[in-house]
Amino acid sequence: MKTKKLFLAAALIAGSYLTVSAQTLILSEDFSTPEWQAELLKLNPGADEFGVLKNTNAPNILPFAPPSPIEGTNKNASYNNMNVTDLYFGKYKLNGDMETIGGIGSDVCVADGGNHNVSIPAGFYAGQMLPLGFRMFKTTGFLELLEIASADSIILHIRGGNDSKVTQLTLQKWESDAWTTIVNLPVLNRGAFFANNVDEIIKYKIASSTPVKLRIAHLDTQPYFQIYQIDIQEFAPSGVQNPEAAGFKQTGRKLVVNEPTKISIYNTVGGLMFEKSVTSELEIPASLGNGVFMVKTSKGNQKIFLN
Repeated sequence: MKTKKLFLAAALIAGSYLTVSAQTLILSEDFSTPEWQAELLKLNPGADEFGVLKNTNAPNILPFAPPSPIEGTNKNASYNNMNVTDLYFGKYKLNGDMETIGGIGSDVCVADGGNHNVSIPAGFYAGQMLPLGFRMFKTTGFLELLEIASADSIILHIRGGNDSKVTQLTLQKWESDAWTTIVNLPVLNRGAFFANNVDEIIKYKIASSTPVKLRIAHLDTQPYFQIYQIDIQEFAPSGVQNPEAAGFKQTGRKLVVNEPTKISIYNTVGGLMFEKSVTSELEIPASLGNGVFMVKTSKGNQKIFLN
């Protein structure tokens, strides 16, 4: 047993020097950018001098402009009655409002990679950091994406719409000609934030190696929330160099075998963490946690990386 543990540990150490595929962003959108403001104006152009809508799909008679709260107040400001028919950038359908929150002039994004820590000069009073957020309507609001080639993790920069009440968002995918729920995720109340933080970061692993069409929705009557930024990582089978040689394929936390076998999973020091005989596939228990593991089947051993 000691010899087996040493062998597995040595294999893991050797494997740790192999290159792990880097995950890239397949999608990244920040509503505070000038590009988004230009697109919002393009699809929400308001009415002409005679009150005739320039775009009949955009019912607001006013052209889009970043909404500005009254200086010195905490009152929110919204651009309402947005175009919910046309696709923004030809890719996204939005059902909700664009909103800023007054009185948060020193707020900053809490996470690396957040680009909405900007002072938007047009439409705002000087010196204030007022990121623009997409606020979904209660029960009907959504942000719908076109089909993307794959999706590993989705990362949302988000802010709850109530100081004391927790709300939730629903992540869905288009399947069998209908929206099906992947998961419901809680959104913190604003009072839960540390001082001067704009948002919280919500990350969820979708682990789809095949094309998928996603939607973020607000399906209940709980307080609304705002999304400042959305990123989706391209799927990459991390750390598995040649899993088929060991008799299995890895997709996220799922191992798929082409014939019945016993799967044994070891930690980095050779300790047996999990073992089960399977006929087709195995969902690795969340209780094992994340990190580097060694998988042993009847056909051989292979390092995997779980995140």
